[in-house]
Amino acid sequence: NATGGGVARTYAVWSLPAGARVPNGQARGFNDQADLWFFPAANHSLRYRQLNSQHKNLGFSFIAPPFDQRTQFNAFRRLDKYGLRYEARELRAWLPRLAVGFYRQKYSFPDDTVTSPIDADSSWTLVPNPDDPQAPFAVLTGRPSTFTDASFTDNKNSITTWAFDAQATFAPFSGTLFTTGVGYLRDSSADEFSRVEFVPGTRTARTSISGRASNPDSVYRNWGWFNLLEYEPVRWLRLVGGLRVDNWRTEARSTRGFPLGNEAAILDASFAQLAANPGRIDTEGAAGIADLLDGDGFIDTSRTVTTGNVGVVFRLPHGVNPYLRWGNSYREPGITERYLLRDFGDPTFSVLVVPNASLKPERGESFDLGVKVQRARLFASAGYFRNRLEDFIGNAFADPVFVPADPARGLQPLSPFFPFHGVLYVQRTNTARARIEGFEATYELGLPLGERGVLTPFGALGWLKGSNLTPDETTLALIARFYNRADTAIPLRGSSTDAPLTGITPFRAVTGVRYDSPRRRWFG
Repeated sequence: NATGGGVARTYAVWSLPAGARVPNGQARGFNDQADLWFFPAANHSLRYRQLNSQHKNLGFSFIAPPFDQRTQFNAFRRLDKYGLRYEARELRAWLPRLAVGFYRQKYSFPDDTVTSPIDADSSWTLVPNPDDPQAPFAVLTGRPSTFTDASFTDNKNSITTWAFDAQATFAPFSGTLFTTGVGYLRDSSADEFSRVEFVPGTRTARTSISGRASNPDSVYRNWGWFNLLEYEPVRWLRLVGGLRVDNWRTEARSTRGFPLGNEAAILDASFAQLAANPGRIDTEGAAGIADLLDGDGFIDTSRTVTTGNVGVVFRLPHGVNPYLRWGNSYREPGITERYLLRDFGDPTFSVLVVPNASLKPERGESFDLGVKVQRARLFASAGYFRNRLEDFIGNAFADPVFVPADPARGLQPLSPFFPFHGVLYVQRTNTARARIEGFEATYELGLPLGERGVLTPFGALGWLKGSNLTPDETTLALIARFYNRADTAIPLRGSSTDAPLTGITPFRAVTGVRYDSPRRRWFG
């Protein structure tokens, strides 16, 4: 509320009884994997691999009332992948390796959500706003939340991928390996959407739609040329350099059922107000899909980008190997980042995610250094890394707008005493520069137990820090009001020059111990 976000309407207030069961944590399914390797000749191989993963009723733990106003789950999730690869080794002294590979993959899952808004006058209520009578404040009452099921949405996405690559490794000089190759990737995405809105207080359908799409059908293609040079001038020094050239082409096509009916009504009623006060929303990027909304034409993009990396590894005595690497990166925006048009709100207050056809790719630069130690019974590593991201893709918001309620078009009023429908626009934009840095370490120590087997303690740990180098006004307002204070329940640290980057876990560690039987026939 301190930054005008209307938190009270979506902030669940609850009391968890002792011994309560974790809600919405169910799942069942199976995985299978086949790996067949044929050797028609001593230095030729043909490998077939297959992966199938099928699961049903996957719940998202705690994303359910009273913890959340959504109950989110996947009715199913299915992945099928089939690959074939030919590889030849030591064909000639100057041609140590040749490989050709192909795979096909299909991944399908629906994102199923029952939306249950928090009832007005339970944990929140509206109070007048003297500065803007059409925008009352939502405030917390201190009472527990009660919920009413409002709608069920089923958004199924299927992505089919075809890919192949061909590569060869040459040895033109002693101590030199040069690998070069080409690869092709084609991703095609198809979207299906249906929604049922309930009669308040029941699971009886009031309205329903099906045969729709929240994303247009899209195709992403990439041709890539990749190269890797490995050179060892002396035994204790290894130099590595890589170069990639990629051409990404994307295409969003006019799609039957896109956009959804309710979303079109929200746009018609409120887009003019958004254009007058867009905030950080790129209205040109949102308006760029007009041809798709009209069911005519398509949008396409084409970008050619070059990336590379260099590195050096030292082979010192006693298995100690320091290393140093630098590289840059490129990430093409995904379909939902560019083209998603979807209302994630409730019938009285829409949270409308709008497309951004002007979205640029993320670019990155990474640097890392460290040391690896490998002895007869010990493997350990420690390293520091630092990543910088440009045109970082994040969420942008506009100020909420209020339009006259129109129940016939699905725009329900906020309350009987306030006959307006609220709309909060959200869009993925190139909003920020970011930095992620940290230390990571691993170890594995083999302790022989004589005739009793081997005991192996192992572990990995990492410290991470993410910094938002271009914080927006909302972030700065939150830092100024709630950070660096001694009276907050959770200590918060940050400043306008070192704003935290959301979604970065500051510390993580995994530790364990493995026991192997004397002949390594079983382990635990």
